[in-house]
Amino acid sequence: MDKFKILCIDDETELLEIYSKILGHKYEVLRASSAAAAITHLKENHNNIIYIFSDFKMPEKNGFEIRKEILDLGYDIPFAIITGNYDLEMATKA
Repeated sequence: MDKFKILCIDDETELLEIYSKILGHKYEVLRASSAAAAITHLKENHNNIIYIFSDFKMPEKNGFEIRKEILDLGYDIPFAIITGNYDLEMATKA
């Protein structure tokens, strides 16, 4: 049986490697360094992705925009935003 998959989205490839090391013993970790790569992984693997971790601040789109795009495509997969830079406005919007 295939492992369940977790999609990790971050423009910092070093962090994607850390996610793989932490989660890889139990899950297959799909790594995406851009929103476009994340959507590609999602379309190909949506039946097995059980969770999505996304950085908030990225050059192409922020985590909220990626989440909206995923929902607009009809995928309702649990989603968490990870960031080291947050404020009250961002927390309220989340």
